[in-house]
Amino acid sequence: MPGRLVGWGYQGQTLNDLIQSMQESGATHLIDVRMTPISRIKGFSKSRLREHLDSHGFTYEHLPQLGNPKENRPSYANPDTPAARHAHRRYMTEVLDSESGEKAIHYLSSLIEAEEVVYLLCFESDQRCCHREQIIDEVDRLRRETFFTAMAIAG
Repeated sequence: MPGRLVGWGYQGQTLNDLIQSMQESGATHLIDVRMTPISRIKGFSKSRLREHLDSHGFTYEHLPQLGNPKENRPSYANPDTPAARHAHRRYMTEVLDSESGEKAIHYLSSLIEAEEVVYLLCFESDQRCCHREQIIDEVDRLRRETFFTAMAIAG
């Protein structure tokens, strides 16, 4: 089965919903892309989430370097607005284009290359209102760029 990233927001979901979805998709990893992995929703704080995932055979990792800064989040709630576009640009330049952001994107790409199915976890159920979508797009961009570079060298 080819590797891929799956964005998953736990808003309105349960821990059992997450486990079932991961099992059905053949997932192996969950990467928590929240800056601070604390939640008022039962089971979604870091330690409890890790323990539950471990007990079902999944690997949990927290990559805070891919978290969206708190002050940048509100504008994501209204996709396709000037404020949202500004927040997306800010996330790109301040997080994804940073040295630690680039390393994290390369790491995610390596998991996909190893044919892992990886869930990216954050709160918002609508991925258009979350930075998960940008992370997935950036990994896809890197993988296309790597593919075309390899083809140019081989050709």
